[in-house]
Amino acid sequence: MSDGIWRCSVVSAAAFIGACAASPTLRQDRYDDIHFGMRLTEAEAKFGKAHVYDDPDTGCYMVGFKRLPDVTFMVESGIITRADVGRRTKTALGIRIGDSARKVERRFPDARIEPHKYYDEGHYYAIGPRDGATEFVLEENEGRIVAIRAGVKPSVEYVEGCL
Repeated sequence: MSDGIWRCSVVSAAAFIGACAASPTLRQDRYDDIHFGMRLTEAEAKFGKAHVYDDPDTGCYMVGFKRLPDVTFMVESGIITRADVGRRTKTALGIRIGDSARKVERRFPDARIEPHKYYDEGHYYAIGPRDGATEFVLEENEGRIVAIRAGVKPSVEYVEGCL
């Protein structure tokens, strides 16, 4: 399909079976096969050695996997607690970076909306059950979504990532 929902590399009709796989999707509790709460070592067993972006000795750091471009994961004490995604990543919300804030508000009228810490005209949209352990957080500036993440609370709510 041309909308990026499926990615296929089929060279013949015989190779079609099993050749198409759904694109990885950010969900409230996971990204692809990486569940929030999973040990980093388990994720590395599935996706290869993680590239570490920060000092792991701090106890909280960001990592990425070569096989999972356009997403970084927060790791706290060896546990994956959240994922931050880029523009190309599909979300279970049907919202992507660049979409309008109006689209978010129409689809999720119960979203918790708070003023943004750095953008004077921006907001945070928290989507998920208020008493739940996981949620989505979308950042908006000037009417457009500029960042999307999901994960466990309170990690997903950290404004500046690992401090």
